[in-house]
Amino acid sequence: GRQGARRCGRSDCPRIGHGRRRPRLCTHVSAKAQVQRPARFDPVAARMVSWSGHIVPFIVTVAIWFIATGLIAWADNRERSTFSRSLVIGGAAGISGLVVILVSSLSAEVWAVYLAFIGALMVWGWHELSFLTGAAAGPRRGLADPGLTGVARFRQDN
Repeated sequence: GRQGARRCGRSDCPRIGHGRRRPRLCTHVSAKAQVQRPARFDPVAARMVSWSGHIVPFIVTVAIWFIATGLIAWADNRERSTFSRSLVIGGAAGISGLVVILVSSLSAEVWAVYLAFIGALMVWGWHELSFLTGAAAGPRRGLADPGLTGVARFRQDN
């Protein structure tokens, strides 16, 4: 087709159309109307990986993720009597994480991306800790009685 091509207005202009795959613009069109071609693609530059743009964010992300996972596993493997305190701390961290996400959403800087990730991990940690300690799904670890339905199934003891 004629993507980006403009006629100069002269009926005798041979440059537009005529079965060419990519029509060229004629010299009669003003410089302002000429379509700018993008810079040539450089495959070497496309393969480059920078420390600050790729490797450091990856290392920081993995490190923070493992620290958060370790804290959740540590809190879940403590005595059952500590679960209520862990849930209060986890709840405070989860609500703080929501505030951190909100604050970081106001900026498009690199620090805001890291901060939003940390906030998201705080919210995730709150949900994960609530599930693993039994606060979200209940403390029952065994199978439910298959004969019970409705509220009776919900209230079934160990």
